[in-house]
Amino acid sequence: MQVTRKASGSVPPPSEHGDAEEKDDTEAGLAYSTPVGAITVDAAVDKLSFGRLQMVVFITAMTAHFSNSAFYELSIYVKPALASEFRYTELEHGELQAVGFAAQLAGAFLSSMLMDRFGRKPLLVFAALVYTVGSALQSVALTYGTLMKLRVFAGMAPGILQATVPVYLSEFCDPASRGFYVSAYNVGYPVGACFFVLLAAALHGHWRASFAAAVVPGVFMLIQLAFLPESPRFLAVSGQHEKASGVVDLMYRWSGRQPPPLRADLAQVTKTDDAVGLRPSSAYVRTFLRIVPLYACLAFASVGVRNWLPTFFAARDFPYQSVFFMNGMDLIGCLVGSWGAERYGCALVITVGFAGSAASTLPLTTYTSLGSRSLLGGIQQCTQAFVWVSLGTLSCEVFPTHCRGMYMGVIFIIITLCTSFAPIVGGYFFAQGAEARVTAIYAYGLTYLLGALCSAIFLFDVRRFDTILSKPVSTYGTIDSADK
Repeated sequence: MQVTRKASGSVPPPSEHGDAEEKDDTEAGLAYSTPVGAITVDAAVDKLSFGRLQMVVFITAMTAHFSNSAFYELSIYVKPALASEFRYTELEHGELQAVGFAAQLAGAFLSSMLMDRFGRKPLLVFAALVYTVGSALQSVALTYGTLMKLRVFAGMAPGILQATVPVYLSEFCDPASRGFYVSAYNVGYPVGACFFVLLAAALHGHWRASFAAAVVPGVFMLIQLAFLPESPRFLAVSGQHEKASGVVDLMYRWSGRQPPPLRADLAQVTKTDDAVGLRPSSAYVRTFLRIVPLYACLAFASVGVRNWLPTFFAARDFPYQSVFFMNGMDLIGCLVGSWGAERYGCALVITVGFAGSAASTLPLTTYTSLGSRSLLGGIQQCTQAFVWVSLGTLSCEVFPTHCRGMYMGVIFIIITLCTSFAPIVGGYFFAQGAEARVTAIYAYGLTYLLGALCSAIFLFDVRRFDTILSKPVSTYGTIDSADK
């Protein structure tokens, strides 16, 4: 109405009630244009059962984790060939691994700063491009220094993917399926690890051919992302209602259902906790601080064990069969952990996973046979997978859409610091001799034990919001969890 008056030149002098009148006119216009019975985008996604479009998103998420396994694992599987060509020490191998993890900082930082501003999909496309190009260039590196620099470049991709993929996937899922699928996409990592250890064995440890093969999942991921839309929940919360409605319409049509009438979500982020607004990002700091120590323990211990256990098993010939068995147990752990988190709640599965990892890692220092160590290593891989899948699901659930990306990005910055430190610590000890190697494995086992203690303390009341989140909610991720 104010616009019409301005156009006709009859705008009255501003009054003390002018802002209120304009707000009333705006709300009246929205009410007039909103269909009767319309629901928000959040509610529409929550009402839709897991369908074909969601399955494509899930497969893309698994492909991303498949790619991550190539970046992290291949340099372990082809270590003898790399050491032979570049003639580096155990410590230098640890540094080669560490720079890849450290480069994730850039990716995690980009995710925390940009995911809630520009969306989830642009970051995923960028990460897929960086991963694909980086993998291709690593396969033709001529010196150790060049390979180090290329791993710094390519390492941005896993940092972005690990922070962004679970957020992207979770925002397409309904409450009934969200927990399982956000946990189960982690299966992509052990599947990739199994594939690449078999590939490296078939290629007799040839590192250039193995690195070149890692390009394939990156290309496949780019093809998938070219046909996938942006997260409807992000579009809705960022004010892009028409685009969000288009994505919801696509999801319903792919599921063979008629899309419901939609209305814009008028809830805004407020400075206080009130009935009509969303809590500010700072309100979730306490929840963040309860989760971060668990991630720190898990990242340091699991990455350290995964990097150095093959060398601990056999100093000369790479134990491909033992590593394949452990990767298979990791796969089983992802599936069992996903089921357990859905049935018994994330908190219990996280605590059991940490305790089981400690109980299977510490005895490695007393057993000497390859069979016994392989069995214990497999149990460790299985139980640490419990923690990864459950902790990732819990993290997506406890933060709302408007700040989920920021908190996940910061979480993965912490993870990156710990994963970068773990191989260097192992490299330092493993370069000192047999007794020091035992010390390194013992340190990783004690870190798992610390994680079990922290999870029992910090997540003692987490069942409350696990139970709430098993029921349909109207606005995904706005439950206040442990802050109340």
